[in-house]
Amino acid sequence: MCSKLASVNLRTFWIIWAALLGSLPIYGVVAFTAAPPSGEGNLSPFFFALLAAAMGSTVMSFVLPAVMRRRSLKEANFEVEEVEDRTKEVMFRDMPPRIRQLANVEDVQRRVIPLWWTPFILELALSESVAIYGLVLAFVGFPAPLWIPFSILAAILMLMRMPLEGRIRRAVERATDARWPS
Repeated sequence: MCSKLASVNLRTFWIIWAALLGSLPIYGVVAFTAAPPSGEGNLSPFFFALLAAAMGSTVMSFVLPAVMRRRSLKEANFEVEEVEDRTKEVMFRDMPPRIRQLANVEDVQRRVIPLWWTPFILELALSESVAIYGLVLAFVGFPAPLWIPFSILAAILMLMRMPLEGRIRRAVERATDARWPS
């Protein structure tokens, strides 16, 4: 792993991710302490409307950022070269297999982070919106067993979006159809 990409450029991603993940327990505390007493918990159309909105946000938190990220990485036109695949064994006079590899890793490291920002923020915002729908349910008076799953789903979505260098590398490799040099 390249320490430049991991330590310098991902630090801000980690701070934003941790701050938004940390807001989820605060929503729970607010819901338990400031929300009105819960009603009998009938499943009104309002509950189903927010449930549909949460499901839509969940789906879109995967689709929109992935489409945006793939498009921006393809448009970046990172330089790719063909090199011998040294991981494969060559028998006698066989030609060694060739693979596509990113040619200028420093250029990729410099340009990939700005391309990653908008999709990253979008996936976090859509993930957090699921918890906010649950908070709205709590403030309207729905009982905890109906709105807590919204917060749990939001936490799972946020944990899946942890900013890891390997995730960025895999996305670049898929978009360019080339390996990251070792």
